Amino acid sequence: MVFTIRIEYDSTVLRFSKSLCLNSPLLSDVRAADTTINGGGTLRKVTLTWYSTSATTLPSDSSIYTPGFTYLGGTTVVSFNNVANLGGDCEYANQTLLPLNDMPTATYYHNGQVSSAALAGSVAGGSTIYYGSSTGTLTVSGYSGSVVKWQKQYNGEGYTDIAVTTPTYSETPAYTGTWDYRAVVQNSPCAAQNSTPTTVTVLTPVGTSKTWTGTTSTDWKTPTNWSPPGTPITSDNVIIPTVTTPAVYPVIISPIVGCNDLHILTGATLTIPTLKNLNIAGTLTIE
Repeated sequence: MVFTIRIEYDSTVLRFSKSLCLNSPLLSDVRAADTTINGGGTLRKVTLTWYSTSATTLPSDSSIYTPGFTYLGGTTVVSFNNVANLGGDCEYANQTLLPLNDMPTATYYHNGQVSSAALAGSVAGGSTIYYGSSTGTLTVSGYSGSVVKWQKQYNGEGYTDIAVTTPTYSETPAYTGTWDYRAVVQNSPCAAQNSTPTTVTVLTPVGTSKTWTGTTSTDWKTPTNWSPPGTPITSDNVIIPTVTTPAVYPVIISPIVGCNDLHILTGATLTIPTLKNLNIAGTLTIE
């Protein structure tokens, strides 16, 4: 019985190392030769050959041979050449050296690719918009593999998953503030990686103030406590009206928050505990 396998790769990206190869159940009967192709250039081939005069039985999914390479950087396709030598460089044969079926070749030979972790890609399309507007099309590019999902985070508070697997995404953000969007991509069997994110800044519309509602809690920083929804930023004018049902007023829980103008109406309150800060860039008005 005999088999031969020919693997081709770019020697500027990989360096074959026989000392890194893993022994197989066939042990030393496997021969490996690493040579240039056509007498030169950066393309090289590793030819593996095994020969035996008697049949050998291995369990299903056994690894016959694991060649070892040192990664030098860059990207290269690692491919099987089952065309050279009339297909004889990739071939299975029985005890009488009669080639066995390896057609269609895509079923028997699966090419691969070696690259650095930098191929997670990056997302483009970030912008500054007003509340109620769409992000526009966000696009991930420069990655290898496929998009597993998208993720977003609000004001740097941690990413949440978006069940979208296309290379583009858009939405109308739920709150004013800063949104980061990234894609999670995977080139199987490698682990999934996060692309470089893009940022969409959502502003309160011109002429519109942030008005406290206390819908969710007393926490100033909770986006659903405001109308339009979103934690105030230093460019926002803020109004704290008299709230009657129920009488829930803001408390500064985070170390530092800010706004532009702050207008506290009659009967309304704002609590700033010790060691907490509210930076007012504009004018403070208390009725």
